[in-house]
Amino acid sequence: MNPSIITLNPTTSPILTKTVLAKDGFQCAVLTLPPGTETPLRESTDVAEHILYAVAGEATVRCGDLNLMLNQDEALLIPQGQVHRIVAGAQTGAKILRVDVPPRQVVTPQILTVQP
Repeated sequence: MNPSIITLNPTTSPILTKTVLAKDGFQCAVLTLPPGTETPLRESTDVAEHILYAVAGEATVRCGDLNLMLNQDEALLIPQGQVHRIVAGAQTGAKILRVDVPPRQVVTPQILTVQP
């Protein structure tokens, strides 16, 4: 083994995710990203859409070839199937509220007949 080569295996991610609500397919989480960190690529196939709201700091949301700036108190809607990544601002980091909206279910009403 070469003593000048050191392999680091991080045991924790610098990104902190805290789920604050999960009910009926909806999930609401707060993502805390230190300066310069980024989330893994995410494809929203299991949800109808993601809503991202910048609670603090700033981030760049990479959707395909687009880089969209998300500043404090701004929101962004990401439609189903859109691959995306969130990159925290290099100086400020970011705190993002992410709401996952489940696919809408079409409910067919039942017609009931009343027998006299």
